[in-house]
Amino acid sequence: AERPFWSTDSRQIGYMQNVIAGRAVLRTVSAQGGPSTLVCNLPAYSFPRGAAWIPDGQIVFSFVTQSEVITRGAGTLYTVSAGGGEPRLFLAPDSTRGEVGFAYPNVLPDGKTIVVSLTTTDGTGTLVALTGDSRTELFRDPGALLMFPVYASSGHIIYQRNNDSENVASSVWALPFDALAPVTTG
Repeated sequence: AERPFWSTDSRQIGYMQNVIAGRAVLRTVSAQGGPSTLVCNLPAYSFPRGAAWIPDGQIVFSFVTQSEVITRGAGTLYTVSAGGGEPRLFLAPDSTRGEVGFAYPNVLPDGKTIVVSLTTTDGTGTLVALTGDSRTELFRDPGALLMFPVYASSGHIIYQRNNDSENVASSVWALPFDALAPVTTG
């Protein structure tokens, strides 16, 4: 099991399974234990890039295919009913805008805004807030891969930063953030 995430009511846990075996699936299980439930299959030889449970009963998730995995920061966002079904495209990178991929979705407390990591062809990592059809750029870091953005009740987006060009191990950063706006505050 990989990339666990909570349901909005904290009664279930979602996760990806069989990633290394080459046939990844999205599953859920009660937080009390018991058998898991298949939500959907991912394409053969795909690799997860995170998931988040939205209050409307949908799960938004990202993955890359085997051919895309060599591309740093690749990923496409999909959505599927937590009860199961076929995944639907949620947001694909736009190559005309220099986008390589979206990954690591996390739902903000308003239940409508999703923070994701975006990577562009010039190697810039960006944290982006998605609300409906609106995109708000929160933070850009040229040459860095920004991963696993999570909102903290302290008023921060906590994320992992990796900069291969500096040959530095990943580090954890906190970005001051107003979840109601949503905008950075420092």
